[in-house]
Amino acid sequence: MSSTFNLQDTRKLFGKASQTDATVSITDPIAHKLLKSRIAPVTYNRKFMFARMAKGETSVFKEFKSPLRLQHKSDSNHISEILSSISNSGIEHKIRTRAGQNHQWRYYTVQDLVKKWQRQKARINVTDLHLRDTAIEKTISTRLLSEFNLLSNAPECLSWIEMMTLVVSSARGFSDSHSDDCDGSNHCFTGKKLWLAWETQEGINAGLEDLDRQMVSRAPISAKCAFDIETFATLPSAHWFTVEPGQTLFMPGHFTHKVITLEPYLGVGSFYLAFPNILRTLSRWLVQKPNWEHLESRSLKEQLYPALKNTYTQKLKTLSLANHKTQEKWGLPFIRDSIEHWKSNALATEIAAITESEFDGILAWSS
Repeated sequence: MSSTFNLQDTRKLFGKASQTDATVSITDPIAHKLLKSRIAPVTYNRKFMFARMAKGETSVFKEFKSPLRLQHKSDSNHISEILSSISNSGIEHKIRTRAGQNHQWRYYTVQDLVKKWQRQKARINVTDLHLRDTAIEKTISTRLLSEFNLLSNAPECLSWIEMMTLVVSSARGFSDSHSDDCDGSNHCFTGKKLWLAWETQEGINAGLEDLDRQMVSRAPISAKCAFDIETFATLPSAHWFTVEPGQTLFMPGHFTHKVITLEPYLGVGSFYLAFPNILRTLSRWLVQKPNWEHLESRSLKEQLYPALKNTYTQKLKTLSLANHKTQEKWGLPFIRDSIEHWKSNALATEIAAITESEFDGILAWSS
């Protein structure tokens, strides 16, 4: 989309999305408000990405280098190769999939998923098709989305959180309002998704439900998360955007989001912990029980936190001896900004949690 995206474009976009999710149907006054909160894609710049990451802000980039390993890197020209790599990946277990008009969990082989996506007769939405250590990596490189990610080479008790996965959605696929433990990335090969995002607690206070937060707190929730587009449009943290071919999203983990697939979508995404976001993420985990702690065994927490501290301590030690270019690749020049921004914006409970935890040494990185 160009920078001239206008009111008519907004009405048209949300009108199409409302065919899948009626709660995003808008009036003209709401369209005016929404137009102001749209995030437009900008040309990729590593420093800009880290600067926004340090402040906990969402970025949508164009001209991010394609993760495809193929000789001609235009993503849209290689959809058949991507689909072939999925079908011939050697993945034998069935993939958990949101399917049908009611978006119920079902399980399909990768071959069946590819056929369903090609035919576009059934609604499917897949975000659990993990590609690390599979033959898919011969077609799609995991390096570009993870070269600054502390999770990528961490011990298994920690690295599983990365969840480098293919994203496969038919038109009218839908992900209800939810939040993730980590900041997340998503690169689009083909298709189009509409994302609506807002700060989780701000939304809950205003009556916008979050599936994951409700589960952790064991609060009751209807079959579909409560959402009101007029309320959303008034939230200070509210923002929305589309992710389209060749575009790449980096979004902080403290935002609840709902996602509607407008055009058949193939992409790749993952979660990440990096030096510019680690303090913000850890403080949230310590105060608000993360999803992984709720879903996994208690013993995992006892393994994960020490492994995380050891991972970032060792990486920081190694990078202290590296050249400036390597330090920039890992976002080290943005550590001080991230800590100062966190000190100015964190809740008192988050500051206390970090100060009293094994992670208090991070605060000294700004000195």
